[in-house]
Amino acid sequence: MVTVVPFQTWARIKTSFTSNFRYGPLPLIASEYKTRSKSVRLALVQFVARDLVKHHADDDDGRIERVRFLLAALPESGDAVRRLLKRPNAPILKEIHFSLFCFLPEVTEVKAASAFIKRVPILVRNYLLHVRDDRALAAWMAADLIGDHWTKHAGLRVLTEVLDRGRFAPARLAALHGIRVLFPRLTRAEQMMIRKALHRATTGDASLTVRRGAAALLEQLPALLIKARR
Repeated sequence: MVTVVPFQTWARIKTSFTSNFRYGPLPLIASEYKTRSKSVRLALVQFVARDLVKHHADDDDGRIERVRFLLAALPESGDAVRRLLKRPNAPILKEIHFSLFCFLPEVTEVKAASAFIKRVPILVRNYLLHVRDDRALAAWMAADLIGDHWTKHAGLRVLTEVLDRGRFAPARLAALHGIRVLFPRLTRAEQMMIRKALHRATTGDASLTVRRGAAALLEQLPALLIKARR
């Protein structure tokens, strides 16, 4: 049975920590979180996840603080984070999705989150394969995360699959952004895989916007490499 949090307001939770939830290093917040008993930690995660969705989805300061708290609480908050990301088309969650993708790179500094970190590429993949729109730029941020802030191998695998198989055009457009920031990090052989994926999109994508975007990106690739060498 989960313990009831003894301070059922966010203000009281914040004052019980010395860390700054919005600006403090995630490992520091995680370390302080771990000093609580397990029952209190689980109750905190439950309370914060519920409070985030019910009251602070559209409140920048409140949302960012709660999202970063949940990420610092990994792996115990893993189920809560996964549940949020498994609803890619819920309008009320779009800003939350954006914030999660924005701050997920910091999770690599949290030692206890190593198992969750390995699952991030599949979470991003599944999100982008099924998201219908780019409201709050959540899809764009997901592609930016995997293209610019994760391993290049994960980025290559996820982004080419989304460009080929993403159900909705906004996700495939987001994949083009991810590919743009990923491309200079790749080997020549990997860059050739990107070129082939873009060529497929220029001729086979159902969306004219995606076809044009892929063609434009193909023309920009040499300039991206020159810029990266400077």
